[in-house]
Amino acid sequence: MSDKRLRYYNGQFLQQQDFTAEQDYQLDRHRRHNRQLHTYGIAEGLTVTAGVGATSAVVSPGTAIDGEGRTIVLTESRNVPFNGLTGSVLVVISYNQQTSDPATVGDEGDTRWWERPDVAVIAEAGAPAADVRLRLARLQIAGNNTVTTHDTTVRTSAGVRLGTEVAIERIRLSRQGVAQPQWPVLSSGAAGQADLTGNLAVAGNIAVTGTVDGRDVSVDGARIDSLSASTIQGVSNIGGNINLVGQNGLTIVGNDAANTITFGTGSPTSIDGVSNPGGNIDFVGQGGISITPDNTGKLIAFNTSPAAIGAVPIGDYQLRNQFTGNWSLFTNDADGAVRTVDLGFQPRLVWVHGFSNCYFSASGGWSFGGVTNGSARLIGAPSNIAQHCTGTEIYRTNAIPYVIPYSAGSATEVARAYFYEYTGTVYNVVSLSIRISSFTATSLTFTFNKSGTPPGSFSFYIYFHIFGS
Repeated sequence: MSDKRLRYYNGQFLQQQDFTAEQDYQLDRHRRHNRQLHTYGIAEGLTVTAGVGATSAVVSPGTAIDGEGRTIVLTESRNVPFNGLTGSVLVVISYNQQTSDPATVGDEGDTRWWERPDVAVIAEAGAPAADVRLRLARLQIAGNNTVTTHDTTVRTSAGVRLGTEVAIERIRLSRQGVAQPQWPVLSSGAAGQADLTGNLAVAGNIAVTGTVDGRDVSVDGARIDSLSASTIQGVSNIGGNINLVGQNGLTIVGNDAANTITFGTGSPTSIDGVSNPGGNIDFVGQGGISITPDNTGKLIAFNTSPAAIGAVPIGDYQLRNQFTGNWSLFTNDADGAVRTVDLGFQPRLVWVHGFSNCYFSASGGWSFGGVTNGSARLIGAPSNIAQHCTGTEIYRTNAIPYVIPYSAGSATEVARAYFYEYTGTVYNVVSLSIRISSFTATSLTFTFNKSGTPPGSFSFYIYFHIFGS
């Protein structure tokens, strides 16, 4: 620091130390100005480009002021390697000077001071003070020496130190990422009045001496929440109370001593569009459903029974009739043969059991067959008959074991049988089945289906048991 500056006059003999003293004086006053009237930080530029996956950072040209008031100027972009660092690191810039430009005449020595900032990537843990090595960005570096996240919140902008009383006409508070028209503005709209354009968020207490909306804070400020409301949901009553009035079965009871408001309900006024203000809305049972209110137990009981709604318990179904051996089908019966059974009652359940037999006279004669069982549920339209069966399939071959029986099911019939004649080549296939094709309130119709022509004779016997209501 120097409190003397050079005084020049004609014929003065100047030496090296004179020029050095001149520089020292100017640098001292310049840095003193920066240090006393400005805060350290970034004045412009010095942005860091280091996207996810990058292996180095690029710092753009710019200007900054450090905590000692020194001006840091980066005149060209600088590429900064990570030097094997991982985890949380900082991109920083700091003041640095070095001599340069060796003399070409006279004595040896460098002729310039080169103010070339030091830009580096350092570990955040144990980093030096932020006013010496200014933070430009925080990066997260993975083990493969690449960037995973880029954070600019560590940047500090250079500012101005204000005195104890400064006259400012308007203050516009900016925020990064927010459009300028949305920045709040603090100004004075009238004598002794401060106006804020925008919203005010306060974390802490607000102390007021004076009036709030014309009310004397010194009198009732301690209970400002007890001031009479002036407007609630568009209803105003300045200087008095705004009363809540119960109606349509809703009661409101105020308790000023306990500072409470109690809301209660009265008789129901409307349920599902049926209204009866001041009275009861009754439930009326019908369709086999009865309703019993219990005011003591605070419940409403709904009751019914199968008989009340037309349901018939399984014990009420009766075996109205049984047909045994009344349908026998033979070789000459035609495909599509129909048999209708008149019952005199509504058929509901059908159980079928029987057997089939086929005799082939060729090659000395063969006789074989099998059992068939099925059932059907007759509820709803005739097209929705649910019928199932298990029948016999028999293969005849010219090798041991000669006859091979199988059991096979069907979801569209109540009885079935198949005969396959395989003696060297396919000789014949015979398919026999019985299904319930329709029913009425008093009858049931079976249909016989046949395909193929057997070489001998066959017979098909079924016994069916019908349950109804």
